[in-house]
Amino acid sequence: MNHPNGHWPINNPVDLDETEQQGAQHLQLVKERARCLIIRDSIRAHLAEQPSPRAVRLVQRLYNDDVDRMAADAITALTSTETHPVSRSHTPRARNGATPGGAA
Repeated sequence: MNHPNGHWPINNPVDLDETEQQGAQHLQLVKERARCLIIRDSIRAHLAEQPSPRAVRLVQRLYNDDVDRMAADAITALTSTETHPVSRSHTPRARNGATPGGAA
């Protein structure tokens, strides 16, 4: 079946008009998805840079530990009466304070 250039092969096009609120919700979802993808791809790249499987597992554990701490901090902040957010470094650190990308 041939279609003229620039025409989509559908018989009954759907009206894609959205309200301002729907547009804002869609934009928020796109922003959240982009942030998640950037974070995930950054972690993937960091893991791929490791020199050995052992180093990859070390970095994985450090990331897991950091995420656990961040979740605990977020829960504490949500359940406390404090109004200021808890701030921590998001770079995984070894127990001795070194960045895990170094020697394992």
